[in-house]
Amino acid sequence: MPVGIVSLVAGDHPVPTTTLNVTDTKFIQASDSLDVYRGATKIQTITVTNKTEDTLTVTATTSAINSADEIWVAGTYSGPKVFRWADNPSSGVNVKQYDTFKLTGNENDALTMMTNIGNVMVIANKNNMGIWNDSSLENYDLGIGCVSKKAYVKHMGVLFFLHYTGIYASTGGAPKLMSAKVERYLSGATKAGLEAGAMGKKGYSIFAAIGDVTLYKLDGSTENTLTDVVLEYNVRQENWYVHIGLDITEFTTYKGSTDVDRLIFVGSTGHAYELFYGTKDNNLTEIPWRIDTKNITLASRFENLCYPKKIIIEAERGTGIKAFISLDNKDWYEIQGEAMKGLTVFKVTPRSADEEARCRKIRISLREYSDRLCSISRIAIVYTESIEEESYHE
Repeated sequence: MPVGIVSLVAGDHPVPTTTLNVTDTKFIQASDSLDVYRGATKIQTITVTNKTEDTLTVTATTSAINSADEIWVAGTYSGPKVFRWADNPSSGVNVKQYDTFKLTGNENDALTMMTNIGNVMVIANKNNMGIWNDSSLENYDLGIGCVSKKAYVKHMGVLFFLHYTGIYASTGGAPKLMSAKVERYLSGATKAGLEAGAMGKKGYSIFAAIGDVTLYKLDGSTENTLTDVVLEYNVRQENWYVHIGLDITEFTTYKGSTDVDRLIFVGSTGHAYELFYGTKDNNLTEIPWRIDTKNITLASRFENLCYPKKIIIEAERGTGIKAFISLDNKDWYEIQGEAMKGLTVFKVTPRSADEEARCRKIRISLREYSDRLCSISRIAIVYTESIEEESYHE
């Protein structure tokens, strides 16, 4: 509470006096300026030069000060009140007391997140978090926190944040894992990359920069290495997208004069750019666009071989889109033709003239390298199923 009367005068004091006996000095400082009041009348202002537990050494008084006169911090009788910690008595121990609470986990890590969502405050370090509801702290002892001071963002009433194990969401309650579909990218990221991560929002999407990523095959061998990965999650579609080559250390969203939803990012160079807008450093380098499917097993019995005949693409926008296929996890190769807005049918051709296009599993890759936007709505595969079986080892 703010201090009011800080002490009362003990005994009458004639003019002049430099030692004032008082009832208490623990809220008085040794260099204070104090007002003396008798009822509603101000007697005078005194300046403190020293104090003990029950006396004040002051500049010589100019008025008689009597017993029970009130002592106020100067200017607080009718003006704004002040807050003060009580000094310890001279015979006590020099101790400061605070209202504190601790997150679970027996850690003393610095806080990485403190933000309001809904009607609560979310507080977290790298591996633990809690909810403050304006009266008490509720700990979520889940081993989940926020790994970076820049790796959380609020979007459409939901708080998203980055942990070593994934991207989580909370509306003020226990966090929910959102990133299961892109788990291989997060598990392939480095600890340093995650701890330097950043998150931002634009439109219906949130973005998470996680640094360099190594993708692994099921047998543990390296499949691919990606540089400067940014994961995008569209909250309306509930779809994930992967962007690479974006050196980002911090995001911010602000309202421009014409565009009210501009997402700006800064990289290690210190330059600021707008995401998905304009060119980088006036460089007209084209941005590669690519969609890869996972393995699609064609036959009703997985051991049977199939003969893919056509791949049908329906594009909502774009032109010059190339199609590549991988049969049974072999190297990619291009099939002839280009897709554009509308429906395009690609004929599946073999890699070479002395072999057939046959497989148990097929992967499809659509690629375009220009500054035009592309959007694919549907893909279909036409194939013939056989009863042939053939052993092979990857």
